[in-house]
This record gives sequence, structure tokens and C-alpha cells, in this order.
Amino acid sequence: MGYAKYHDFDDYNEVYDPVPLVSNGTICTLLNCTIKFSLPNVNDKDYRMIYWINDKDITKEEAIDIFDKVSKLLSCLFMLPMHNDDIRILEVSDTIGTNKLLSKKNSEILVYIENKINKFDKIEKFFYEVLDLMNVAIENLFKLRMEDAFFYFFKVIERISKNYYKLYTERYYRKKEIHNKKEKLRKIVSTYIENELDIMLTENLLRNKTDSIYQQIVNEAYGSVFGKISFFVKKNNISIAMDDVSKIIKTRNKIAHGDFVDEETLATCLGRGEYLAGQMFSKQFFKCEYEQIYIKSRRYEGNGSVYKTKQLKKRNRRE
Repeated sequence: MGYAKYHDFDDYNEVYDPVPLVSNGTICTLLNCTIKFSLPNVNDKDYRMIYWINDKDITKEEAIDIFDKVSKLLSCLFMLPMHNDDIRILEVSDTIGTNKLLSKKNSEILVYIENKINKFDKIEKFFYEVLDLMNVAIENLFKLRMEDAFFYFFKVIERISKNYYKLYTERYYRKKEIHNKKEKLRKIVSTYIENELDIMLTENLLRNKTDSIYQQIVNEAYGSVFGKISFFVKKNNISIAMDDVSKIIKTRNKIAHGDFVDEETLATCLGRGEYLAGQMFSKQFFKCEYEQIYIKSRRYEGNGSVYKTKQLKKRNRRE
């Protein structure tokens, strides 16, 4: 006996017409779950997702957990709402096989994603926490709760940047590295004091001044959310202007304090926030640009794909 769960794209407002841009009838697998994309009949324009588990040794509770994780993961890959909290699970005796309707590129994405997740160890819990936040943001976006969508995309950005900074400093900012950084600063401080202030310091005084200035710089640079986001962006080569990051943070603060944010500003920051959250999610967990794991989707009837796609590099596919 196996289990199945259905998800229809028919419970959203008239603004959005979310559709995954894969062939009708496509059947593929991800994390021990078979997924079918289908149009129920020729007169029905709404896509239906069927999540199916053939493994007879899986319990119902385990099936619910798999459906939850897979649907949330697909939501992030398509940037569409593919998850719902409906826990009604059907017990099924039939099995369902895969087909070759999914493109080679998209098949490679699913294999790459699954391989990465299967290697998660210490970061697995953190990954699923961030995945939950991404899904809340996506769900709010398609229900036109724009402030909530923006707020949760920002939570993704904030959580990843803080965690990254903490782990990076623990791994790389050891005594030797800190000493080298202070030595570079000491030379700058010494030159400035001698040439600009005409003061000669003892080595002890210079060391104390350098230590004090270094600590002030570190506190100012990394003590803010902006500093940690900027750190992640630079280290991971994400293409976004720091002015945009600053606007995203200021808008988040206004919303958090109940201040008015005009529609144009919110729409702009929501778009940039979604972009940055997707890039950080992809870089943090899958070591690539979001466009390399994005599977084409449509949000509005008649419109094309939301994001441009990029081929996964061969080096990444082998990881």
C-alpha cells in the first residue's frame, strides 16, 4: 500500500494564474516521492499536482513528512505555491511510474538538489527551517498579502546572513587571521598618526590603539543586519546594489514598527527581497545561483517565465 496527496492551483485570487511550465503529464521523482503534473480534463485550465509514494514500508506519518518536504522544496524551485497544509492523505494500492517528459535540464536540477540534500548533516535542521520561511513568503505573495510576503522573504535573508557570519567567523577568524588583520590596520594607523598628526607612539601604545580601533570597526561593520547581509553578498558574489539592500532593510523596519509604506516602495522592495532571498537560499544550501536551480513557471496568464534560467555547471552537477 502507498499514499497520495493532491494539490490544485485553483485557490488563488484573480490576479495570479500560477502554472509550472512543464509538459502536461510529466511524472518525476524527488526524495522518494513521485510527482505528477497534470490537467485533470480538457475543460479545466487549472494544474493539479499529485504527490505519490509507492513504498509499502513507509508509514502514514512518514508519508506526510515526505509530502511536506517535497512540496515545499518544489515551491522554492518553481517559486510557486505547491504546498498546502491539507493533511488528508489517500491510501492507494496502485503504483505510479515515471516518464521522460521532464526536460534533461530540469531532471539534472532535481538530481543535483536531491544529492545535495542527502549530504546535509549539521545543516539539515537549519535548511528545513529556512525552507519553511520561504514557503510562508511564497504563499503570502500569491494571496496578495504583500507586507507579510516581504516580511518573510526578509526573514530568510536575515536568518541566512546571521548564520553564515557566525559559522564563517568561527571557522576562519582564528587568532592567526585576526592577528594578520590587526597588523594591516596597525601599519595604516601608524602611518596616519605619524604623517597626519605628527605624533610618535610607542609600540605598546600603537598596539593598544590598533586593538581599540579594530574592535570598533568590527562592531560597526558586523553589528548590524546590513553588515551581515553585505558580508554574505560579497562573499558569495550576489549581484545586488547595496543601496537596494539598504532600502529593503529600511522598509522592513518601517513595517515592523507599523509605519506607512507606499505601494510603489513596497512593490519594489518585495521584488528585490524575493530576488535576494532566492539567491541567498540557493548559494547557502546548493552553492549556485538561483537561476541554475529554478524550474520555469508562470504567474500570470499569457506571461512567460518569472526568472531567466541558467545551466548548472558541470562541476556543480558532479558535486
